[in-house]
Amino acid sequence: MIKVAHIIPTDFLPQTTQITNFPPYQIQLLLAHQVLKDKKYLEYYIKRKELGDYIILDNSAFEFGEALSTDLLEKAINLTLPNEFVLPDVLFDKNKTIEKSIKFANNLNRKSIKYMAVVQGNTLKDWLACYEYFSQQDYVFSIGLGAIYSPKTIFNNKETNNLVSGREFLINQLKQLKLLNSKKPHHLLGLGDSGHLEIKRLAKYKWIRSCDSNTAYINAKYGIELVPGKEYLKIKEKINLDDKFNESYVELMTNNMQVLNEAGCRN
Repeated sequence: MIKVAHIIPTDFLPQTTQITNFPPYQIQLLLAHQVLKDKKYLEYYIKRKELGDYIILDNSAFEFGEALSTDLLEKAINLTLPNEFVLPDVLFDKNKTIEKSIKFANNLNRKSIKYMAVVQGNTLKDWLACYEYFSQQDYVFSIGLGAIYSPKTIFNNKETNNLVSGREFLINQLKQLKLLNSKKPHHLLGLGDSGHLEIKRLAKYKWIRSCDSNTAYINAKYGIELVPGKEYLKIKEKINLDDKFNESYVELMTNNMQVLNEAGCRN
């Protein structure tokens, strides 16, 4: 199954304990910038790690265009001691992403932490080259496929009718060119339009281990219910993890989380 790490504001975190149908353990994705400024957020996930959850620390590149500075990322790592860390990347930039990832991994050299490398590129050729590079590196434990590549028309792709997302197109390219490394776990970094349909379609690939998404919360905030099999357009809003608790969101958010969780179950 594709395990879903739900990204929700700090004030809503305790509500997750009321949700049923979760896998035996959860994968959690933490955002580095929030770890550094929000003690309650940090303490909650430290407790979740103690209870057996698998913690991935993200570098916050999606929020700021590129990863936080090295010193801030190292501070966040020391605070959380994650199971896995998302190496620094720069959106759409293959060369800077590879350069920053190599430098960070070499300097940190923490054998207790696994590294996820994020594939970036401004053209299909660059994206494939970036994937090929990371897929061959021993220091890279897992590979992240970003939601910025989820539009079906990514890289001027015209064959959209049979695709659920741009990432499916890219996966097909990797398979056709025999570049896919199914020995490394893959993670979907965020979801685009109809994310639950993308998860359901891609769940057939056992090497796609997990994904993260703020969809459950953001859609609940706007009163949108996720319905299995029904399409929806992604709300173009980055989540504010400092949003105050609103009880009226909880039931709908819980429903949306369950729809995403169930989509990840393989038939």
